[in-house]
Amino acid sequence: WGNVGHWLSMFQSWYYLSARTQMHIIGLNFGFDHSGIQGQESQSDHTCSMGNPLYGDDQGKMCYNPAKSFFTDWYDTVTYYPLFDGPWNGNLMGAGEWDTNPSAAPVSIRIVTGNTEDYFVGFNRAAGANSQNVEGDDAVTVTMARGDKMFSQSWRVFLGYAGDTYSIGNFANTGRALVVTVNSIDTSSSPGLADITIELQTMPTTPSPAMTSEPTIFRGANLTSAPTFLPTPEPTFPSAPTLPTPAPEAGANGDPIILGLQNQIFKFIGRDGAWYSNVSNKYLKWNMQFRQFDSCPDEENMFISGMTITTIDESARSG
Repeated sequence: WGNVGHWLSMFQSWYYLSARTQMHIIGLNFGFDHSGIQGQESQSDHTCSMGNPLYGDDQGKMCYNPAKSFFTDWYDTVTYYPLFDGPWNGNLMGAGEWDTNPSAAPVSIRIVTGNTEDYFVGFNRAAGANSQNVEGDDAVTVTMARGDKMFSQSWRVFLGYAGDTYSIGNFANTGRALVVTVNSIDTSSSPGLADITIELQTMPTTPSPAMTSEPTIFRGANLTSAPTFLPTPEPTFPSAPTLPTPAPEAGANGDPIILGLQNQIFKFIGRDGAWYSNVSNKYLKWNMQFRQFDSCPDEENMFISGMTITTIDESARSG
């Protein structure tokens, strides 16, 4: 075992003979955490020494994955901001061949998401110091880990070859997908190079989930004129309450996004089938019902299924 971020390492029994085990424990000293595959064990990423793939005194030529390599400051790296930068296209080289031409290409690209977890793209070239790699020889990998510190469990989310793509849907709530495309891989040269493109793309339109009634569409009420009195109906299905004349900008749609008057975007999470009061005062009562559809992705499966709007004429009430 090794103390994280500290000089102390200890080896029990024959483990001191294993070069890969030494690099794993020294990685803890560097400040690294383990490397796994998303949905599997915490040390299941066998493209990285912080997984657990090699044992033996003559086995250990394996580098760290792109998330770990990014934080070593040993190699050229790129920090990419998809929301501000244009598409990124270029070559990646493997850490195992970095010594043959250090300036040929970056070893790791960090994709900044604006959230806690970022994505790191690398080329798992099985050569040189990485020649005893166990998994994904000469593949492009995408790994997810915290972007603000070294000590972070990393999870590999993609391993692909020429022609393969990896897509992150609705990236940073933009309504667009961030797509990593492996254009080509050349292992005939030294160093070997992987040509990739990273860019935001329009997400394909998908049909709405089946519903017993269509989601209510609300485009805002014009309250500049005096409100008129409407009775308060109990909501019934599948018909929807009568809505005021729509205004051009504000609104809601069935994904379920509410658009503000200045195009602000709001999402709601609620209890399946429950009614919620959005606005309630002496002139206006606006209620919406949410329903959950399990066939949709988590955190994107709550839809507006009903809405009531009541305006109250104060003079009529007092008279």
